[in-house]
Amino acid sequence: MSTQPTSFSNFNITSGRLAFGGLHNLWQTSQSPHTRKETEHAEYKEFGRYSIPARLGSWNAYQLQWLKTSIPGAWFACHIDEDPNASLRKILRVAGSPYQRDPGQQSNNDETRAEGVYLINRYDWCYYDETCQSDIIAMSGDYDAKSMFYDDCIGIIDQEHTETQVKIWACQDPRQRQPSPNGVWMHTPGSEYNFGRILFDNNFSEARAFLLFHTTTEFEQINFPGMQEPIIKHESDEEWFLRIVSEGRDLSGIQKIHDFYKPLPNGLNHMAKSTITPPPEDERLGPFDPKHYILDTHDLQALLIHSARPRKIPAENSIDEFYTQPAMYPPRIPEQWRTHVLELLNELVLTYLYTHALPFRSCKSIDEIEKITFDRKAVMGNPHSDNLESHLLAYFCEPRTLQVRDLNLGALGVRIRAFLEAFAGDEPVAFDDECMLGFATAVPKLVIDLLRNAPGLPGVGHIVPEGIRLTVYFDDALLGAVCRSSFFWSGGP
Repeated sequence: MSTQPTSFSNFNITSGRLAFGGLHNLWQTSQSPHTRKETEHAEYKEFGRYSIPARLGSWNAYQLQWLKTSIPGAWFACHIDEDPNASLRKILRVAGSPYQRDPGQQSNNDETRAEGVYLINRYDWCYYDETCQSDIIAMSGDYDAKSMFYDDCIGIIDQEHTETQVKIWACQDPRQRQPSPNGVWMHTPGSEYNFGRILFDNNFSEARAFLLFHTTTEFEQINFPGMQEPIIKHESDEEWFLRIVSEGRDLSGIQKIHDFYKPLPNGLNHMAKSTITPPPEDERLGPFDPKHYILDTHDLQALLIHSARPRKIPAENSIDEFYTQPAMYPPRIPEQWRTHVLELLNELVLTYLYTHALPFRSCKSIDEIEKITFDRKAVMGNPHSDNLESHLLAYFCEPRTLQVRDLNLGALGVRIRAFLEAFAGDEPVAFDDECMLGFATAVPKLVIDLLRNAPGLPGVGHIVPEGIRLTVYFDDALLGAVCRSSFFWSGGP
């Protein structure tokens, strides 16, 4: 078997620029070849909307084929001086498919610029830009716009030859568009959505390689023609987990959450941006001294076991029974991250107690607190948390309703009182024992919900700090309740 992949076609870049996109994108470039992309980044100053500076000379195009069928599942093109295997793997390491468990970066940012990789995402081109679609329809005589622009994939071509080649391709079925001496049409049967990744030299002056893939592309299941190994070596869930541990992968979730607040390259907000914004530094709480922490490792293990749910709901059982069945398949926290998860949970708990218990320290009984919290919800300091408050207050008001094996609620109550007294200032903590038991019941319930809802790592299901943070972030009630936690936004000192 050859050590070099077999190319599908070869084409030449003679103008120093490569045009890319659907037929109407290419046509737009041919009609306005000198239009530059609006950008604040100097690296992209020579980029057009659908054209880029590219290395002169001969390029090879490759169909990346499914292992079992040899049908193309993605496409790759690169200058003949490039090692196609190395270039493709670098692209995937930096910014791979968002639908696989190692996606890398998913927008153009400082990290992608440092690596010389440029991203084109599904909404950036093709079907989602209607400019010049009518011109292509007029050329082809095909008035079925969906078939023309939705599922025919993309072409790449030397910019000087774009107009001539588009006129030729427009009259051909996308499945039968032939490569030319100056470009290639990349058609992937059965594909959904188009993603592009471009590899440049260090200063973004010349593109060296171009990758097209789709929602359906699985790089563990496709390879270069003439090669035996898939693009990405298959790993079992446990092998993958051990590898990311050895690589020191950031599993805190902190950067991921901060990225949600950054505007996208097109100026729009990230679709996952929360309406709750991080508070100013001087309004945040913590990190707290670990001597104030409420939960220890023994408590965490008890809560993990209690958090378990059966994986299937027996047909004869109601949904209520599903939530009350005995423990099965408890969530797992890897040993390496137990301390980090416990630290994060404690910081969230202390923030919650500081903002939701400490203000009522002059009250003595559960009844007194209940009247204040239900009558004056604004005092809770969080308009987003009505449902959360009702949920936790139900446990607070009836503290003996939560039974967790091997969890000493009395001991939790003692620790909670010690924390509140440490921050009470001149106003003493008047809560009676029943009141403290109420707090000691509500706190484990909050943690149980976090553990139950935290997404585990793909495949292995392990809970790490990232899963806890994302669970909080995507729940307005939870985020509103603990958003003053410095540790949530920034981690430890």
